[in-house]
Amino acid sequence: MRDATGNRLDVFDASGSTFQEIIHKLWERCGDRVKGRAVKEDGVWSMEPATETKWAKGMQFKIKRHLVDSTDTDHLWNQWLVSTRAGQSLVYDYDLRVGKAQDLEEVALECVNCPLTNYENLHNEWEIFGKHLHGHQRNLNSRKRIIEGLLRDLAPPTADEVIDPLRRMDNLGDTEHQE
Repeated sequence: MRDATGNRLDVFDASGSTFQEIIHKLWERCGDRVKGRAVKEDGVWSMEPATETKWAKGMQFKIKRHLVDSTDTDHLWNQWLVSTRAGQSLVYDYDLRVGKAQDLEEVALECVNCPLTNYENLHNEWEIFGKHLHGHQRNLNSRKRIIEGLLRDLAPPTADEVIDPLRRMDNLGDTEHQE
């Protein structure tokens, strides 16, 4: 027996970047109102509890006599949406309004090529930076060897040539603790 206790729901926005996100938002908003699904096994009817996955598979949307298959991938959904050109239906991907499937493919390719170019540029800059560091390290090592060689060539002073500064110091009286 069909349940006729339905109430009209308020209008709400269920937009999303993918078709699956839209279905998920619909389920979040209306899922508690879905009672179940009638299933017939071996001639016996029973009620199967509703889950989001099963509900999403049974969802059907129509735009001007065109059925939208909810099990399609997002790419196929976007291609279908572009091909129907239903009114103001547009595909928004990568924050751009895309009117043709070819444009969508070009935008997707450009969105991958651009970071690859940035990666290659960054990689080249790091290589150059590494070469600069290696050059600085060689310069410092060569200076270190020169200074060490100079120090080895210098003869240390004899004990008579070393002046003890403590012998020349005058011992001053303690003026702070005098009364």
